[in-house]
Order: sequence, then structure tokens, then C-alpha cells
Amino acid sequence: AEQISRGTGVPIKFKVEFAFKCFNAHALENEIHKYLDPFRVNNDREFFQMSVDEAKSAIILLGARYK
Repeated sequence: AEQISRGTGVPIKFKVEFAFKCFNAHALENEIHKYLDPFRVNNDREFFQMSVDEAKSAIILLGARYK
């Protein structure tokens, strides 16, 4: 969170709301991004308009195969 909060154009610091341990974070991240595409704010960015609970539910659902 500290590292990405230092970027230009970031209005406030990022806050970690949830952590999920898995054996292939890269593959899971790709799946999550595809799954959350309808919630994407901008096609060129990795920001999604949704609640923390919705995001956590998606991670838990898709992450079950990566535990």
C-alpha cells in the first residue's frame, strides 16, 4: 500500500482492507480483473467501483482454487 500510494495522481494513501494467501497470485489477479471488468472505472486503470465486501467476495470465490 505504501509503494502504490507514492505515485503521482494518487489523492490519498491506499489502505489494505483484506489479504488473501494463495499459491499463484499472478494468475488469481488476472482472473479477478476479468471477473471485475464490469466494475472497472477506466479501461486503462486497475480501479473498480464496488464495495469492499463485494471485492472480498470475488477474491474468496475465485481464490478457492488457489489456496
